[in-house]
Amino acid sequence: MKREHQINFWYVIAATLAVIWIQQLLFQPTHIKTIPYSEFQRLVD
Repeated sequence: MKREHQINFWYVIAATLAVIWIQQLLFQPTHIKTIPYSEFQRLVD
């Protein structure tokens, strides 16, 4: 008898969301502060 494995749709959705969540945690961009160009020029000098 051949048995076919069925993957539960909700397990696939949960696994996809878990992967996205883990990527968000691991690859968060560092905190970037936006400053005016005049302040940038002052800091360069």
